[in-house]
Amino acid sequence: MIDYSSLMQIFSQPRPSASAGERATLMALRSWLDQRGIRYQTQHFRLFPYSNELIGTWLLLAVLLLAATVVLRLPWPALTFVALGMALVIANVVFAWPLVVWPISSTGENLLVTFEPEQYQRELVIATHYDSKTELFDHTIAGTFFGHLTRCIVLAIIILLLGFLDRMLFTPGSTGAIAIQVVSILLTLPVVWVVGAVGLNLIPGRWITPSEGAVDNGAACVILLGLAERLAQGNIAHAGTRITLAWFAGEEVSMQGSHAFLRSRSWPLPATAVNLELLGQDGPYVLWQSEGNVLTSAPTDAQLNTYMSTIVQRVTGQHAALVGGINSDGYAFIKAGIRTCVFGSYDKQYGGSGLHRPTDNRERIVPERLAESVAILEGLIIDGGW
Repeated sequence: MIDYSSLMQIFSQPRPSASAGERATLMALRSWLDQRGIRYQTQHFRLFPYSNELIGTWLLLAVLLLAATVVLRLPWPALTFVALGMALVIANVVFAWPLVVWPISSTGENLLVTFEPEQYQRELVIATHYDSKTELFDHTIAGTFFGHLTRCIVLAIIILLLGFLDRMLFTPGSTGAIAIQVVSILLTLPVVWVVGAVGLNLIPGRWITPSEGAVDNGAACVILLGLAERLAQGNIAHAGTRITLAWFAGEEVSMQGSHAFLRSRSWPLPATAVNLELLGQDGPYVLWQSEGNVLTSAPTDAQLNTYMSTIVQRVTGQHAALVGGINSDGYAFIKAGIRTCVFGSYDKQYGGSGLHRPTDNRERIVPERLAESVAILEGLIIDGGW
């Protein structure tokens, strides 16, 4: 019988990427599996652990330089800062090219447990992440600022056009030049506010009061351990299905671990992925309808969501609620062409917020919900109709 409360003590500690806390958590994962004779594999990859701090610094610097060039009526330098700022952030966030974050790297480690029958025709991957993150703002507040980034890109382009129009049509000090500069400065203010807030949100995470990471995503790590033990004991029939359980590093730094995992493998057989997020809370179970960030996103698999909700109803008596979007490891699977759903829960008080802050702590976890989540995943595997 698994003592979920004791396990949550291990997974309710700050564990930023490449930190001592993350390494201790990984060692605890491996030790727990070793004690039960559950074989695992480790996948090493190049990790850029300070990507949040470096991207935040880059955004803050770029937007301040943009503001300076607008005040000084220098459209060409402004164009340079806007183009570089947009291109490098898109490269890092959308394409996972480490053009901003390359100066500092370390070795990340994904932990993988595979249960493989003699003959199988498909694969089911159930995944979560074991790193945590702390930000300056609450998760929901930060998301509001991120949501305005595309508008800021549009405003920056307008500001650039006004700058070139000013230089082409008006002499310095003329009424037209002054009017355009005033408008440009007014348009620059919200850009500085939003982009500056995003940058400031990302930079100080390692030095402020930390999140315990119990909700995001310690509880899911514990649930996956419970599922691993049930599978290792032969209590879950999965004939014809290879099952891979994955604990990813680097999720909180642009999903680096899951991207590395997907790049490392080919997928010749039909594959399905269930990514676990924010489980163990006292509110309803949820399934997110889309994955990704403000720059790129994709829908999760609607049929798989419906099927997963049916399993939840069978175990708990209530269907899982369909909710909006999330930015998690599920996006890496969708990008690789794998049918994916993202399964989690909400908090009665916080809903889907209160994350990446000290409000993400062990008090929000209901141990009985951890065992219940294991039962839901068992039901998914045994039913097999997905």
